[in-house]
Amino acid sequence: MAPQRAVKLSLKKPTYAVCVAGVETLVDIHSDVPKGAKNFDVSGSSKLDIFVAYDSTRVTEPAGKAPWPLDTSVEVIVSADKASKDLNDLKVKVAYFGEEGGEALGRSVLLLTCVDVSLDVDTDRVGKVRRSSRDKKTWRWGPEGYGAILLVNCDKDSDNSMGPDLQNSQLMSLEGDPRSAWAHLSQGSPRLPPSQDEMEFGYIEAPHKSFPVVFDSPRNRGLRDFPYKKILGPDFGYVTREILYAGPSGLDSFGNLDVSPPVAVGGREYPLGRILVGDCFPKSAGLRARQVVRDFLRAQQVQAPVELYSDWLSVGHVDEFLSFVPTSDQKGFRLLLASPSACLRLFQEKRDEGHGEAAQFEGLKDQAKRSINDMLADKRLRSDSLYVQRCIDWNREVLKRELGLAEADIVDIPQLFSLQGTRAEAFFPDMVNMVVLGQHLGIPKPYGPLINGRCCLEEEVRALLEPLGLHCVFVDDFLSYHKLLGEVHCGTNVRRQPFPFKWWHMVP
Repeated sequence: MAPQRAVKLSLKKPTYAVCVAGVETLVDIHSDVPKGAKNFDVSGSSKLDIFVAYDSTRVTEPAGKAPWPLDTSVEVIVSADKASKDLNDLKVKVAYFGEEGGEALGRSVLLLTCVDVSLDVDTDRVGKVRRSSRDKKTWRWGPEGYGAILLVNCDKDSDNSMGPDLQNSQLMSLEGDPRSAWAHLSQGSPRLPPSQDEMEFGYIEAPHKSFPVVFDSPRNRGLRDFPYKKILGPDFGYVTREILYAGPSGLDSFGNLDVSPPVAVGGREYPLGRILVGDCFPKSAGLRARQVVRDFLRAQQVQAPVELYSDWLSVGHVDEFLSFVPTSDQKGFRLLLASPSACLRLFQEKRDEGHGEAAQFEGLKDQAKRSINDMLADKRLRSDSLYVQRCIDWNREVLKRELGLAEADIVDIPQLFSLQGTRAEAFFPDMVNMVVLGQHLGIPKPYGPLINGRCCLEEEVRALLEPLGLHCVFVDDFLSYHKLLGEVHCGTNVRRQPFPFKWWHMVP
């Protein structure tokens, strides 16, 4: 063990100090030395362990009871195994001698009281600190696990502080073993701050306390300082990961970050869901989320990340082709996937029913209308959309495998895409890019062909989702987001109640 502190001696009077059982204390034999002293001798109580540390390249250990040279590389260290029975019952004596020995030129005395310090923590994870006989050095996962869980002090309790409390030297930061989990899609009462892709909300939790945490994207844009200046506060924490060298990519925005509902896969349960993050096609040289972001997500452990293929999109975010909605049946949710094939089938059905002249983008100013006949005859639009369907189908198989889903757990939402160069953009407002507020869904208004006065795309989505107990509200985001390559989900954020399941009960 390294010495914890140094105690200075005095030739004029005894020095009094307190030491901790099992902790080494450095005795400063060089602080007050009599004139002419060249050597020293040290002795002490039988209950003290006294040893001399030295640099063997400069000092040779004296033989027998000869004194030690008073070299600057020589140090005296003491420790005791048990607490004192009486005050000042441990003694260290140091005598100083000249070069030729003889009578001592001076003496110092250190009187120590040894105390036993025990750190009592909530090893049983019941929310209260109490004296425990458990092994406090061991930390175990699972419902029968034990060990302290400490909250990272990442909120800001003082208005005078420039940042989170852990950056303030006058406040204590608990960072011993800060294991925390992110939960994005639990069902509960939402609140809506005014932000996209700049941030996501999670929470940090211990048995005695929990509070929400904003995870600030390293891809800083127009709302760069908003999470730090407007959300960080008492019992509302802040976490970010900065990219120091290569700049962030579009995949480092948090429209590219989601969390599935709780799932079971191959006999293994993920009661807090799994993190979903978009990436390039495996083993390709495409665009990737930066390593610092991916490392942080993996470090959460309890929500083992799944990497999806999103680099085929112009923006590249997973929220452009998937979303999760809650249901009241045994499964508890459905995965929504954008589906060009479903959209083409729907338009073909409407054409066959005699509605081929009904037009997409009806009612929009400064936007060219496209009839169903025209869209179905557009070979490039069909080719682009079928290419996108293959990209989504690849992700479909990954999601089925990694989340333990069956086809019955997936709902195909009609959507067309067009390629701009080699990457895809939504041809009309992307309906899976929605905000989920419990059973209420805020869905981008698609401005689909009107049949009998109703948008056939909206009617199809209602028919798919409302039988599941969901309520569809279509939101006009055409100019505010769609034309800027975003949708409703990009411009909203939802803070939800934490899962009732405690993350430390899981075994990663």
